[in-house]
Amino acid sequence: MRQGGTIAAAVAESSRITGTVAEWEAWTRMSFPDDGHYVFPGGLALLDIDHHHDRGAYWEPCVWITHDVRDRHQAPT
Repeated sequence: MRQGGTIAAAVAESSRITGTVAEWEAWTRMSFPDDGHYVFPGGLALLDIDHHHDRGAYWEPCVWITHDVRDRHQAPT
């Protein structure tokens, strides 16, 4: 359903999500045997796995959409 929004900006790195490799394996129900970038279900960007630092890091992208909140039934002023 269209709500009449206008795309204001796309942000490649909106929310940072980090966890241990074991946490990412539990969250995604996947195995990450090597360092590198992985695609995971529901992810909109790549997950970076670093076994040396026992860390998985992911930047969630987003799109900002603006909406006119004026009452559409009210005449413009």
